[in-house]
Amino acid sequence: MKKILILMFMLLLLFSGCSQKEPQIVKEPEFICVKQELYPYGNEIKLRVHPDDLSLFEKRKEYYKKRAKHYEEQVLRNNERCKENK
Repeated sequence: MKKILILMFMLLLLFSGCSQKEPQIVKEPEFICVKQELYPYGNEIKLRVHPDDLSLFEKRKEYYKKRAKHYEEQVLRNNERCKENK
């Protein structure tokens, strides 16, 4: 009796993969548009810095300016893309 139950269970597992299944529905990628705004940066801040640290702060300033410019360009690109897809 146990052998028959085990055999039936194994056959069930074997043929369950071959059964007809409903096809998967794949949705088309949808473009969601969100208008982004640029952040208005204020004037530069004056700091007192030790002369040895001046070059470090100038490099950090340039690094952050590059990052800010990159994100501004990205915001502008996204806004243009939203206008095109409307």
